[in-house]
Amino acid sequence: MELKQMQTRFNSICHRVHLIDTLQDESTASQKHPSPRSSKINKPGQERKHPKSRLSNSRVYVNS
Repeated sequence: MELKQMQTRFNSICHRVHLIDTLQDESTASQKHPSPRSSKINKPGQERKHPKSRLSNSRVYVNS
């Protein structure tokens, strides 16, 4: 039961962080480029780096 609660909380945190990330990505991309989609295609490496660091960050919140 504890583990399931932790997992659901962890998932909700990850989901929230992901939503915030996408909002920030779109706002910064629209400032630099007219279309946010083109900037995402230009930087595929950056996209891959995000999830791992975000997951480790949110895991710290869950444990504390």
